[in-house]
Amino acid sequence: LEQTLSLMANTISLIIFSLLFNSLLSLNLKNNVNTVVNNNREKSLLKLQKIKCQQPYVTLNVYSGRENPQWSINLNQMRRVKIIINQTRYNLGKNNKIIKRVLGYQGFTVHCHPLKKVRLNEDIMLVNGVPKIEHYLLSTGRRYLKQSIRNHVRKHLGEVTMIQQPPGNNQSKDDNDNNTNNNNNNNNNNAPSNTVCSRVPIVGPDVVPLYNPYSDNYGCFVRMIDYNNCYAYDIVTNTFPQPGINIINDGSHHTIAISSRF
Repeated sequence: LEQTLSLMANTISLIIFSLLFNSLLSLNLKNNVNTVVNNNREKSLLKLQKIKCQQPYVTLNVYSGRENPQWSINLNQMRRVKIIINQTRYNLGKNNKIIKRVLGYQGFTVHCHPLKKVRLNEDIMLVNGVPKIEHYLLSTGRRYLKQSIRNHVRKHLGEVTMIQQPPGNNQSKDDNDNNTNNNNNNNNNNAPSNTVCSRVPIVGPDVVPLYNPYSDNYGCFVRMIDYNNCYAYDIVTNTFPQPGINIINDGSHHTIAISSRF
């Protein structure tokens, strides 16, 4: 009887220890994800706060396989965005809604030129996970967006899609941009200049590379993303192309059609 009780006690202790360990591990992973999300978001908001555009543009990232809605905003609206950033940037860590959804709304991007005319290395600021800013940006484009799209976006304001980093890559985009040339030189001492992105075809190595879009093919995946959507890179999730969503309103009902990035 004593041996049985002792065995039961040990078993219960192991179960309790396992539960506590898993809880702590889950909490630690969540904190790490929150830290990465908050750091990336704060960098983007700081860039947005400092940006000076004569004619700012906003893009709603919601479609795939077709152009995302894009519209211009005036300087007063841009100043309003910066005021909201000042009011919210110190509360970024609160109530993060981190998700793995890849269909539909992914956030807004703000830039100084129409996407088709974005210059190489120009900053494109991603805004998501900050409901007040997202709601305001959505309001600036209400006359350009269908009601079904506005309703879809409102349901997902404040959500942040999980950012996937390439294996072994903990660097931010800025760090990778700074190190792209070094990485290229390590692979090829005679690495060509940025004009390589305009040459066709772009030929990769004969071995399976480590997926790192910021240095693969001399960074052409990232540099040319706004000119050619067929590059195998999704700027929002920092990984391979994701399925997309297309909301069709025929007057009687809404149909959600899944399409690919290509």
